[in-house]
Amino acid sequence: MQFRWLVLPVLLIIQHGDLLAQKVDSRHALSTEEFIRARGNLDNVLYRMQAKHRARVAFLGGSITNMPGWRDQVMKHLQESFPKTKFEFINAGIPSLGSVPHAFRLSRDVLSKGRIDLLFIESAVNDRVNATPEIQQRRALEGIIRHAYASNPYLNIVIMAFADEAQNAIRRRSAQHLSNRVVIDGSGFHLLLGSRLCVSS
Repeated sequence: MQFRWLVLPVLLIIQHGDLLAQKVDSRHALSTEEFIRARGNLDNVLYRMQAKHRARVAFLGGSITNMPGWRDQVMKHLQESFPKTKFEFINAGIPSLGSVPHAFRLSRDVLSKGRIDLLFIESAVNDRVNATPEIQQRRALEGIIRHAYASNPYLNIVIMAFADEAQNAIRRRSAQHLSNRVVIDGSGFHLLLGSRLCVSS
């Protein structure tokens, strides 16, 4: 089996700097080194935005994707950073759903809309709240990634994981493992604090 890195930063970073840099009071900002793991780049969608001036961006997730918040900030950042680009944004956020339901609805809610250039996947919160077993999370996310790449091999993917610093501090003090951390086990899919990455192809 040949391995390659497929998944990119947790927060959108496109050569123009951190998405939230202008909105976060530095006195309360979390250290990005602890939470963001870059596993590639966004060159394919960057090409579509700079050269083709068209991009379709999909947001697959739960309630924090569906409601106003980070999704709106990403859309605004992209539109302001690439004013000549015609964007189509797809909100495929449905409250309470995690990675397993996302896998079942990916085709209907995202891929059926046309060529996707950039896909955000968010399921860490609901997977944890719904107590989705780690093996199901890995299988669901790997299925989403494989199907997404089958629809467009030039797609860029950002898998989101949200950090609750207060809870992380409690876990560190009690030496408990995070629920979304999986030890590298050769299965081809790994979850890490702050990011997820798929390595099998």
